Amino acid sequence: MRICEGEHQYHWEDRWSKIPDSAAKDPGWAHDGMAVTENGNILTCHSGDPTMMLLDPAGNVIKSWPVDLADAHGITVVPENGEELLWIADNGRKRSGDLGYEYPEGGAKGQVLKMDFVGNVLMPLERPELPVYEEGMYSPT
Repeated sequence: MRICEGEHQYHWEDRWSKIPDSAAKDPGWAHDGMAVTENGNILTCHSGDPTMMLLDPAGNVIKSWPVDLADAHGITVVPENGEELLWIADNGRKRSGDLGYEYPEGGAKGQVLKMDFVGNVLMPLERPELPVYEEGMYSPT
């Protein structure tokens, strides 16, 4: 498939990434964020497992690390003091194939975290004190 907008042309590459097999890989439901590092590598989250992955432009996994996230919906790479760090918006819940790809019961444990590239949480952002979140769920995206 080719997608074009003006001078920009994009080609869909099915199975571009060479993500290792796991029981959660194919049935995983995710449209996780992606971000590009300064040197052109791609950062994303595994579609089924709570694992961040750094991929080279050919789709090979350079490294991966476990994270305490439900769904890394938004990912941003930022430079800080000579190194690249991550901001991740976790909406706090993940759709499940066992539930017909609906969300599980219960509220979301949404969070926004600043992390390094090995999984250390450097700074969590507190849930905003806004009326909308007093009784409702917090699900940043």
